[in-house]
Amino acid sequence: MCIDKTYQLKILKNVLYIVAILLSVNSYSSNLPLTNDDIYRVEHPEGMQIMSAIITPNESLTLIYEHFYNYDMKAGELRYSKLKLTPTSILSSKPMTLEFENNKQVNFRTGVSSIKINNVEWLYFVESETTYHKPASPYRAQWGSNNKLVNRQLLSLPTAIAAGSAPKWYLLNNGKVALVYRSKPYSGCCQLLFSLSNDGINFDKPVEIGSGGAMPALAMFSSNELIYTFQTQFTSKADDSDEQGKSGMRTHFRLSTNNGDDWGKSIPITTRVEEVHDASPIQRKDGNVDVYYSSIDSKEHDSFTLWRRCVSSSGKLGNEELVVNRSVGNIAKVSPHRLSDGSLLLTFVEQGKVYSEGDHNLHAAKILSDAKCGFVVTL
Repeated sequence: MCIDKTYQLKILKNVLYIVAILLSVNSYSSNLPLTNDDIYRVEHPEGMQIMSAIITPNESLTLIYEHFYNYDMKAGELRYSKLKLTPTSILSSKPMTLEFENNKQVNFRTGVSSIKINNVEWLYFVESETTYHKPASPYRAQWGSNNKLVNRQLLSLPTAIAAGSAPKWYLLNNGKVALVYRSKPYSGCCQLLFSLSNDGINFDKPVEIGSGGAMPALAMFSSNELIYTFQTQFTSKADDSDEQGKSGMRTHFRLSTNNGDDWGKSIPITTRVEEVHDASPIQRKDGNVDVYYSSIDSKEHDSFTLWRRCVSSSGKLGNEELVVNRSVGNIAKVSPHRLSDGSLLLTFVEQGKVYSEGDHNLHAAKILSDAKCGFVVTL
């Protein structure tokens, strides 16, 4: 008896999704904050995850993310999981190590970004054979039919880069590729940099945006202005319980109206609290930008909660919206992704009560709409 190969493939595909991990939710959330019922866990111990990217080979949805083997971040890799979003749930294949044709063993692969250029999807990332803070090599590659990366190409940067430079790549409205990153990490660093490429491979001499810090990220308004988000160190004023004050990090942003040649003043994303981390901006459907960020909202504990707010191209700020219910946990490292239907896929980590003792594993959720943009603040 001969069985049609197409039918066999359909059966195999169904079986794979049946054995995949399934999160049952009542419906995707149009009202925030998200609760545990709205959130899907992608990864489980051991190891820790950070930022993510998505690609859509053959109209499928694949999540690619950074994975470190331990909290010391001495070694790491890129992993992927194939997602399927049903009307009421998220299906996921078992997370796998992202491999390459002629696979070369390295100590680090990290800094992943995805860009579609002329309808071709590219994954950008860095590799290092040494440590997180030593010089690394930047590459781009394509997703192959065998779930391996192919056509790997070395990028040209005029300044040194490391895995710890936290690089991210973006496609701009004019077709150029932008890179934001920190200067090669060292004690007391780092300058925040912006560089452009006409071909996605050869990058210009970077521009210093005028701030030092960490966690650089970028988005573009539909009207072509740029927003650069980052976090900088501060020391809070001393009080009766803390004679020396407390050192922390606070997220700011700068705007550019000339494709990154010059950058405006540094503006805090919120003055509601002091400790604000891990901002990720994304263009909204109306052409403005939503910025997602984590903040410590209470002096009694160090848990982060996830927020978002709308930003206009002139720097006006909308109301802050709590994205994830505080009861879910200690939320950080958000990556927002725009899906083809206009909704958003968010990934983030739940760090546990103590950073180095929690699971720090990747979670995902789908949100149907952007933040409300009734601007209340102009800075």
